[in-house]
Amino acid sequence: MVEPEKALLDFLYFHSKAREMADFESYRFNLAQMRADLDREKLAAYCALFASSALTKRLSTFTNILDHVESF
Repeated sequence: MVEPEKALLDFLYFHSKAREMADFESYRFNLAQMRADLDREKLAAYCALFASSALTKRLSTFTNILDHVESF
């Protein structure tokens, strides 16, 4: 069974067009649940394994949204 952090990174990896808040809004993520479930350290460690600057940028955008937006 995949961990939520790996699942999110896989999703962001395969949805490379997601770059802005409007892009992420269309996915209808449950932000409250993600805030509760995601381990930020694990996310960063897994992201480093991908060695992709584009994925790192998408993750940064997503975590910024996660931290600053109540809901979509």
